[in-house]
Amino acid sequence: IATTRPETMLGDGAVAVDPSDERYASIVGKLCEIPVGPKEHRRLIPIITDEYPDPEFGSGAVKITGAHDFNDYEVAKRGNIPMYSLMDEKGHMRSDGKPYAEEAAVAQLIAEGKEDWDEAKIAAMNLVPETYRGLDRFEARERVIADITEEGLAVMVPADDPRVQTKKKKKKKGGDDVLAEPAPLVPLVESKPIQQPFGDRSKVVIEPMLTDQWFVDAETLAKPALEAVASGKTKFTPDNYRKTYDNWLKDIQPWCISRQLWWGHRIPVWYGPAINADGRLGGGKPHIFVAENLDELQALAQKYYGDETKIEFIKDEILDSEHVDHKSRTYSYEGTTSKPYVRLQQDPDVLDTWFSSGLWPFSTQGWPEDTEALKTFYPTSVLVTAFDIIFFWVARMMMQGIHIMEEVPFKDVYIHALVLDENGKKMSKSVGNTIDPLDLIQGVDAETLVQKRVRGLKDPEKAPQIEKDTRKAYPDGFEAFGADALRFTLGRLAGQGRNIRLSVQAVEGNRNFGTKLWNAARFAEMNDCKTIEGFNPAAVAHPINKWIIGELSACIGDVTKGIEEYRFNDAASALYKFIWSQLCDWYLELVKPVFSGSDESAANEARATLSWVLDETLKLLHPFTPFITEELWEKRSPGRTKAQNYLMLQEWPTYEIPRDGEADKEVEWVQNLISEVRSLKGDLDIPGGQKIPLAFVGGGASIADRAQRYDDILSRMARLESMEVADEAPKGAIMTVVGDTNVALKIADIINVDDAKARLDKDISQLQKDVKSTEGKLANKNFVDRAPPEIVEENRERIVEWSARLEKLSSARGRLNEL
Repeated sequence: IATTRPETMLGDGAVAVDPSDERYASIVGKLCEIPVGPKEHRRLIPIITDEYPDPEFGSGAVKITGAHDFNDYEVAKRGNIPMYSLMDEKGHMRSDGKPYAEEAAVAQLIAEGKEDWDEAKIAAMNLVPETYRGLDRFEARERVIADITEEGLAVMVPADDPRVQTKKKKKKKGGDDVLAEPAPLVPLVESKPIQQPFGDRSKVVIEPMLTDQWFVDAETLAKPALEAVASGKTKFTPDNYRKTYDNWLKDIQPWCISRQLWWGHRIPVWYGPAINADGRLGGGKPHIFVAENLDELQALAQKYYGDETKIEFIKDEILDSEHVDHKSRTYSYEGTTSKPYVRLQQDPDVLDTWFSSGLWPFSTQGWPEDTEALKTFYPTSVLVTAFDIIFFWVARMMMQGIHIMEEVPFKDVYIHALVLDENGKKMSKSVGNTIDPLDLIQGVDAETLVQKRVRGLKDPEKAPQIEKDTRKAYPDGFEAFGADALRFTLGRLAGQGRNIRLSVQAVEGNRNFGTKLWNAARFAEMNDCKTIEGFNPAAVAHPINKWIIGELSACIGDVTKGIEEYRFNDAASALYKFIWSQLCDWYLELVKPVFSGSDESAANEARATLSWVLDETLKLLHPFTPFITEELWEKRSPGRTKAQNYLMLQEWPTYEIPRDGEADKEVEWVQNLISEVRSLKGDLDIPGGQKIPLAFVGGGASIADRAQRYDDILSRMARLESMEVADEAPKGAIMTVVGDTNVALKIADIINVDDAKARLDKDISQLQKDVKSTEGKLANKNFVDRAPPEIVEENRERIVEWSARLEKLSSARGRLNEL
């Protein structure tokens, strides 16, 4: 029989084989000898059948040490096998109890069915021979192996057997290779990794051992918790995490809730001397009282001991060794019920952390008192947490909340993403790739950043490389980006079911987004854009104002939907697109000519519109960036009333303003024309500031009117030298189409056409090579299988980007052929 812990053979209660294993059928029910301990006192234990042993693994026979192995414990319970404890709490072999010879004799009678036993009797027995008593378990292990070997009962193999160690190399002697001397025989102690639990803090092996603990009937509590999610009373977002919740609760075991710690909620259990059949008190197991408070405990105790008995409660003394042995849960106080008092002591154990945490939704609101806070805030609306504590915390809050409060503790459970580093790896101090949120908010110098990353490395030898990589990536550390930038970054990246890859560059980019908004507010201030009470967004007349109000209305819908559905990345992305592109890049530029124009009525409407749009935008953005939006709200209108002064107290925007199709079409035409001119200039390597003549070919009166209305905007934003309407394209012009309008740009006098063709041909050729090379790499199965996922995805993104660029340059090259 093989074992990973030979010293535990001393406490074996049986040897188990599979009932279908025909090799052992003839000896099932017989006794076999434990090959450890004094020969004259060797114990015999029964051979039993159980489904646990695997006939295909090893010998197919498994020794059963119920007191020191989780699986063996279940086998021992099923087979009614005694469970003998061998170790103390410090991992030493027990040294208490009677001499080994006496204990072994009693154990033998029990194995033969000649003596009755119970848990208390077995717990008191010490089956560790005197020669091993008091030894550390690892020292005892070596001694047991040596004794088994000396007796000739160990499987012996050559010392160079690969199961024991790696084979020895040939030795050289006199220049000739000769085989090494035959290896001596050694006991077969295999050198192989095994699964073994280690303490997180102590880093030492955890040994299972039998102790009395308090348990919760989790299976009973789990049923209403399962039903609550199945019926939709509580919903998971994303929904796939419901499977994690369901699977754990459907296969739940009794929950051990007692912990032997110095800190925590004390178990509400009290011990007192039991009244025996002869009317005397004490001896054996105590009487147990479970009460919610001392008044209830007093009543229970008086009922049990009689009204004349004085009850003394010992709560603060953790151990009262005079009366209570908390290890065995026995009470040694003896006397009669006529004694003037009885001493009760509270169990020194405390509740499991997750049990206490499971009380959080209602215990923080004054429970068990029926407080206003409890009525107001139970149940909560949404719980935001990580997937790895669904069974630790979420399920326990559900079980306890439903059982105690008779209502689910929350309506929604939002499972947020894990925050990884920019390469998709889990952040870890032991790896040296962490990004401290406070550093992103407050800034950090390079030296401090290096020290932080090196300090917690699991492998100190990697410190030089971590330092080198960190200094290369952040030679000056990084500046303070603020809490808003970090919050908005996480919001934009928090896609459902998708982990977040956090990088300093992403936070920096969103800091710039905040700066963009701040500058927009400054622009509004410089142009005297003040909040107009009673402003009606549906009454504006100018197409540009109608368009931005329509864009804001759409943004309100997208942001509201994203937040309500816990799709925070959708909400943040809608805000980013509206603020950066529509509001700042387009609307502010489009209204500049209006502000500086002669039409005061149009300017006032634009000022009122911009002011209103900014206010509504600040409301939408506030959940993501509360600090900058609150400050801008105060700065923009210092004269607001006290109730209006706090942005956080404003009502959420709910406007649904019908979009003006004609206004949208007109502004879209202006935007596309400006974008197309800028793009063509970039493709042809024409400087951005270079002004170019433009002609609308065959556009008619409607295009002429539109061009005149937006003359200032188009001339300034597209950098146009002149605009005209012509029946045909001017000589030396290239053609493009914007919507249903033919546009001609006169560039022949501005660029060298042959040089432009040559440059475009070169760029097109290089892009074609890059696309082909990368496509070949992705077609290589070895590359796709072996390369990190982020590298594979990066190559795919490059192909998309290069292909789009290739299409644009090819189009520009084709237009040059028209010249």
